[in-house]
Amino acid sequence: MGVIGPTEKEIMPFIKKKSNKKLSEYSMLKFYSGVYAGVEVVSVFCGVCKVNAAIATQLLISKFEVTIFVRKAHSFRCGMDSIACV
Repeated sequence: MGVIGPTEKEIMPFIKKKSNKKLSEYSMLKFYSGVYAGVEVVSVFCGVCKVNAAIATQLLISKFEVTIFVRKAHSFRCGMDSIACV
């Protein structure tokens, strides 16, 4: 599973809960792989740009063979966190 987030602040609490952590860097993006609740997960901070999100998604597919994606985003309009599967 891949978890994509725009900022370190939003993703880091999740990364800290993983076991067997490993850091990889591709195209100036940091990918944190590990195990969370028995599931192998790769997390990445992509920034707020849609292009960076597309690059991060493609790298998750190409380098980590991820087939399930979760986007962690903060909704500034309603002031609440949301997780959406894509």
